[in-house]
Order: sequence, then structure tokens, then C-alpha cells
Amino acid sequence: MKAIKKTEIIKFLPKVVSTQDIFDTELLIRIEKDGGKIKEIPAKVNEIRPSVSLIYKRIPRTIKSLIKLRVIFYKESLKTKNL
Repeated sequence: MKAIKKTEIIKFLPKVVSTQDIFDTELLIRIEKDGGKIKEIPAKVNEIRPSVSLIYKRIPRTIKSLIKLRVIFYKESLKTKNL
């Protein structure tokens, strides 16, 4: 579960490239890298519905997405450095 201020979503949503499993993760990373505050609040959750996707299919897809995101962040960092 995540709660994000609307102003942060509006600011960073155009920059988010992930569209599937790690969309929310990328959004949080972008907010944090920009100096935004992230606060964790413990919550107890009991999931009663079945999973939408099978875990063994999701793991490779998520790893691939994380690698792709790392490359994107690396390329973005090159654009901001004074060379």
C-alpha cells in the first residue's frame, strides 16, 4: 500500500517509464532522488483474494524491468553531469 501526495504524482508522473510491475517503485525512487520525503507506516494486511499473476512468471519480468530502470537512471545521470 502506498499513499502519495497528488502534487508529487503530478510532478513525477510524466517522467515514469515503467508501466507494469514496478511503476510504483519507480515513482517512489524518483520522488526520493529529488529530495522528497518518504515515510513508512507499519500496517497489517491479510490478503484474501488470489494473486493476479503467478509469482514464477512475475519474477523474471520484474528483474528485467529493474535492469531496464537502472539503465534509464544511469543515462539520466549522464545528462545532468557537467562534462
